[in-house]
Amino acid sequence: MDVPLVGSVLASIAKTGVSSPVLCSRAVSKLKQTAPEDIDSATKEELGVIAMAFGKLQARDEKLFGIIADSFLRRTSPPLR
Repeated sequence: MDVPLVGSVLASIAKTGVSSPVLCSRAVSKLKQTAPEDIDSATKEELGVIAMAFGKLQARDEKLFGIIADSFLRRTSPPLR
């Protein structure tokens, strides 16, 4: 699954103000079935777009946001000073 493509499509739909529970639930189930390596291949910005799009579409799925958060946390970053 191409995570950046899904994120850009969902973001475009969310910007229109159209809410589709069916589309949202199908996108959530596909993302939950995606391998962690595929999700980790997306950039931080792309993950942010996905999280904001699902938020705008009012997705209420704890596991979905947990998957996105885990991907953020698996990334290495320089130590805070």
